[in-house]
Amino acid sequence: MKLGRSVKRQLGVTLIELMITTAIMAAMSLVSMAFGTGWVTENRLIEAENQLVVAFDKAKSTALRNRYGKVGGSAASTVCLSNQIISVHEATSAAAASCATTAIWQADLHERISVSAGGTSLSCLCVTSKAELTATGCGSCATTTSLNLTMGNDNVSISLL
Repeated sequence: MKLGRSVKRQLGVTLIELMITTAIMAAMSLVSMAFGTGWVTENRLIEAENQLVVAFDKAKSTALRNRYGKVGGSAASTVCLSNQIISVHEATSAAAASCATTAIWQADLHERISVSAGGTSLSCLCVTSKAELTATGCGSCATTTSLNLTMGNDNVSISLL
């Protein structure tokens, strides 16, 4: 004999349960995006640092090879940064290395990364046949290997030595 109402089994989920689950998923997504953005920025700065180190090492090895016999403070090779492209240039038989001579290596920097040396935007580094930095005949080229990389609010200080 049955008394009262019959008990029905609930199928599916209620609207409240669905809304709570959706809110939890949205909060988790926002937190993971914040961590992901920081990770991407950090990796782009590390990539830029590695590209600058490779460029400077390539410039030093090219300068030490000194294929065109540049002597004194004359630049045997140059690292140039223009339009987010890092390039290494070699001297010619007629002229010291500059950003106008032949590029022997290049790499792209991410568009949001800026590079500075001594508080001013980096345009070039000139290297002598003794693998030392020089300003002789290099115009506004930096004479320091201490650089700052900036992307948004993140900064990294590096030394190319």
